[in-house]
Amino acid sequence: VAGAIFLVRDRGVVAARQSAPSATAALAPIRSIAVLPLSNLANNTRDDFLSVGVADALVTKLQQIPSLQVRPTSAVLEFRERQADARTASQKLQVDGILEGHFLAAGDLVRVNLQLIDGRSGYNVWAESIDGKRDNLLKLIDDVSSRTVTALNQKLGVKDVAQGGASAPR
Repeated sequence: VAGAIFLVRDRGVVAARQSAPSATAALAPIRSIAVLPLSNLANNTRDDFLSVGVADALVTKLQQIPSLQVRPTSAVLEFRERQADARTASQKLQVDGILEGHFLAAGDLVRVNLQLIDGRSGYNVWAESIDGKRDNLLKLIDDVSSRTVTALNQKLGVKDVAQGGASAPR
């Protein structure tokens, strides 16, 4: 049984062990999400604005999915300066999923790595890496938010308002 606690008798000692969910166990649907500010992997402050800038664009775009509740950017700003694991952040923000990520700028290139984590189990549900050029950061931010919403629409089984569809049954 996935996630069950088993009592194991070993040499007369009873110990509790918790099993991990099996790879085939279906996770509960993610119906609410928070986008944490992205971490800057470089030790420069030149690009720090991307931390909240990309997260805010993602929040704005994700709000177009009718069946997905999205926490506002102001609710997650406390996570900008401190790292928290997804399960802790999910509990604190009262959401099913956490979208977190990192970015790294090198020369004229910027790479954004994102992960959607099921905050109830701590398991990674989706991840993607998106590259863009520093000379057009608005295009990069738009590409990241658009590609993410498209991917999450497919992964979560919902339709975007722009696609003209209603949400899929859950």
